[in-house]
Amino acid sequence: MDKDEKSFLKKHRAHIVLAVMIIIQLIYSCYVFAYEKQGTHSDEVWSYGLSNSYYRPFIYLPDGIYQDEYDGGYEGSDITNKWIDGKVMNDYVTVQEDERFTYDSVYHNQVLDHHPPLYYAILHTICSFFPGKFSLWYAFSINLVSMVFIQIFLFKLTKLYTDKDTLALTVCLLYGAGTGALSTVLFLRQYCFMTMLITMYYYFSAKLFKSFDKEKGFDLKKYAPPMAVTAFLLFFTNYTMAIICGIFTAVVCLYMLARKKVKQMFIYGLSMTAALGAFCAAYPYVIKHVFLYKNMGNGKEYEGTYRTRLIHVLDLLFKHTVGKEFSIYKSATIYYVIAVLAVLTVICVPLCFLFRKEVWFRKFAGGTAAWIKGLPKKIPADIKTIDGTFIAFLVANIAFVLMLPVISDIKEMGQAGVRYLFVVMPLVCLTVVGVVYAVLRDIPKRVGEIAVLIMAAALICVININEQAPYLYKHTSSYTDLAEDTAGRNVLLLASNGTGNIWYTQCFPAYLRKADGIFITYVMDKESFGRNTDGRQVDMVIAPVEAFSKNGEWYKKIIDNDRNFFEENTDLWKTSAGSAVEDKYREDMIFADDHLEDITDTDKAEVLYSINIQNQYYAVIQLNS
Repeated sequence: MDKDEKSFLKKHRAHIVLAVMIIIQLIYSCYVFAYEKQGTHSDEVWSYGLSNSYYRPFIYLPDGIYQDEYDGGYEGSDITNKWIDGKVMNDYVTVQEDERFTYDSVYHNQVLDHHPPLYYAILHTICSFFPGKFSLWYAFSINLVSMVFIQIFLFKLTKLYTDKDTLALTVCLLYGAGTGALSTVLFLRQYCFMTMLITMYYYFSAKLFKSFDKEKGFDLKKYAPPMAVTAFLLFFTNYTMAIICGIFTAVVCLYMLARKKVKQMFIYGLSMTAALGAFCAAYPYVIKHVFLYKNMGNGKEYEGTYRTRLIHVLDLLFKHTVGKEFSIYKSATIYYVIAVLAVLTVICVPLCFLFRKEVWFRKFAGGTAAWIKGLPKKIPADIKTIDGTFIAFLVANIAFVLMLPVISDIKEMGQAGVRYLFVVMPLVCLTVVGVVYAVLRDIPKRVGEIAVLIMAAALICVININEQAPYLYKHTSSYTDLAEDTAGRNVLLLASNGTGNIWYTQCFPAYLRKADGIFITYVMDKESFGRNTDGRQVDMVIAPVEAFSKNGEWYKKIIDNDRNFFEENTDLWKTSAGSAVEDKYREDMIFADDHLEDITDTDKAEVLYSINIQNQYYAVIQLNS
């Protein structure tokens, strides 16, 4: 190896390590996506439908109806309580040959939904190269590319603040190896793309602050344009990003005012306002989406008090970034900490006594004592040196987290609510590493950097041992491929227990796109199927496991088909969303068993498996086997 090669490796050592880390992270993410992620969340199917369905945003509604203004249940839908062709499902999630690159349709679909159209236009572009074909890998590819840029800009941002490669790599390691980043890349929605944009926005903002000169002020000419562009793209991806960008802009303007850079304050503030104005001009429906929906939230009060919802939010955030619940008193963490400290005390006290007269020990003890004695002065001094942008980021993100319990029913969403926190997680990892290093950085010979790296490695172990990434949705072990198993068959789909949950039909297009005919109804409607069979023979029935009578033969068959799985996942499937019917309705209860009695001979039917869709288990039953 010649001198130039050694110089190159030395100069780019950190970049090479980062590249290796990213490659390992992507390989692992692909493995989990291919082999461990089995079911889907309705929003993931919605991503494909809103991107590819030609002027029909919702599978269960005719075009032109706003989702939040629909209350017609199954009776008002044009695909329920009658036989439909499987092609309806296929066309909803795929791009047809003559509908490729139809961005007007994407725009139209989002007007009737809740979100800006940028992410869906990107997904539609990818799917347009594969007309008539469906694959979850299309959306996953967006997340893979986004994660690469998240890590690159997170590295650059940390390096900008600390000027240390080791710390920058440590932050990327802590973030990339945690369940938060894994969940971000696994969930097929706009949030990974959005996290990439917000990380880029952080970086350009920090560069703007670093460019400050006492005479010239901030280099707005160089850094305001990329900030405005990334802000515009953020607005075009998700409305909530206006909260972070808006609060951050306000804090920066106050900072510029304090620096007496009034002209630059107006230029900067107007550039960010222009980005928001350009977005509103390009997508004026933001006003209706955010402020004017008649039935936004359907008049429902959010579950629990604000305090309980906020604690739930903080639990989700910290469990998937540092592996620890918001309150250590809710877990055994405090006892582990006490136990470790006790063991260290038992080991260290005799060693200190043994080496008390050694010169090296006296130097070490004296240095440690001086370091502890200097902490009261050191901590305030460290606080004063914190970069202004970092303070602005913290203020904006803290405000965002505090507002989440107000703008979303995040507690009722359970683990699925973690999606709203994806954009905050990189900054949390940066903050944790930064704070710990600030305390330890005066330790000589880079011991502080190594200690932070060890801490990050320990946290990664805790996270991955204690927490599972959301959105995996495990099927029973006997599951094969529902799309292939229903190919060419007639399927009776009992999509939910009640008519109010018609949106559950959105969960199934990816699974039933190859079926010959599909009859969609809900468990409690026994009459509709009998009225509209048109003489067709049903080949398969799909129904919620919890819709079967607990005392009936079918429930026993379903559980016995994979008893080990259900016993191992008792808490998961028994608390699945929308699974239970309240006791007050028991007298009028119709079970899925009743539907099966009407259409098949029980002896000629068998349970194939159960699938996890939207965190709810559905039994797949083959008739006339």
